[in-house]
Amino acid sequence: MTTDNGLSLFNKETRSFNRITTEDGLPSNIIYRIVEDSGHFFWLSTANGLVKFNPDTYVMRTFAYTDGLHETQFNYSSSYQAPDGTIYMGTINGMLSFNPSRFKEDTFSPPVYITAINVPDNEVDQLNYITTSIENTETLKFPYDASTFTLSYIALSYTSPDAIRYSYKLEGVDKDWIYMNQNKDVTFANLSPGEYTFKVKSTNSSGIWQDNEQALHIVITPPFWATRWAFFLYAVIICILIVLFYNYKKAKLEEKHRVNRDLFESKKEKELYDAKIQFFTFITHEIRTPLTLIKAPLEKILRSGDGNASTQENLRIIEKKYAATAKPQQSIARFQKNGKQRFQTQLRKYGYSAMAEYDPATFPAGHGI
Repeated sequence: MTTDNGLSLFNKETRSFNRITTEDGLPSNIIYRIVEDSGHFFWLSTANGLVKFNPDTYVMRTFAYTDGLHETQFNYSSSYQAPDGTIYMGTINGMLSFNPSRFKEDTFSPPVYITAINVPDNEVDQLNYITTSIENTETLKFPYDASTFTLSYIALSYTSPDAIRYSYKLEGVDKDWIYMNQNKDVTFANLSPGEYTFKVKSTNSSGIWQDNEQALHIVITPPFWATRWAFFLYAVIICILIVLFYNYKKAKLEEKHRVNRDLFESKKEKELYDAKIQFFTFITHEIRTPLTLIKAPLEKILRSGDGNASTQENLRIIEKKYAATAKPQQSIARFQKNGKQRFQTQLRKYGYSAMAEYDPATFPAGHGI
């Protein structure tokens, strides 16, 4: 069914209409006439060309001035099919006749060439080359901050070149082919650093896709901080930091062990010191008790004045020896009592034999204390 808004096809299975418009490939949404040929193809006269349409596959081909039409603007309800298959269609500039059975498909596969590269003016100076012709170039290299460019391509065919359609794919970005119709340029903007492969292919003048793919390798170099050498440097720095951190933790652990060891030794030293003090205190107590028992009678004899001068002198010597012996004992007792200050006690060696050393001149034979 022809309409002013595309072609409507009735689907018997779903009992619904499928609409075909310019978004599906029609040159115009205004359809004037539909004629079916002997091969069951639909010939559509539109406001912008003649269309051969396959109702089974929805594949279509548009004929325009480049295909030999003298006019692409057709008229309403102006068509006729002769018994020999010739189709007549009226245009605004006369009548058009053709026989579809006499059409021959173009079997030529045109070669595709990537012909030029265009970059913005502000990026030209950043490239390693200044050229627009790249037919013999296999690889293009761009810096990361100059990765916007336009590629031009063309399929060489002298039979209706404007009927050739193109498709491209940038491997690394696109998963599927992107169809460009007659557009012969494609622009890429701000590609990320990496390697890409640009591929382009085309149809022939009959609209049949050809195996004429052309490829171009594209390299976008990364900034220095994202290169392999930079990552190697990062790895070295990380290793150094790990080693420094390990040494730091090791030093801290050794310091902790040293402090614990010092505390342990200090504790042991204190325990030993306390044990010595207790021992000296015990010895002092053991010595002090008999000395105290000696002191009282000695002081009593000295106060009484008994005995001769020699005896009194010997008693005073005994008193001095007692005082010298009692002084260290008193120091140890005071230290144990307050427990706040640690000092070294100096002990002097006094033997009781020295204190009671026999002096014949002092203690004549037959005399006692």
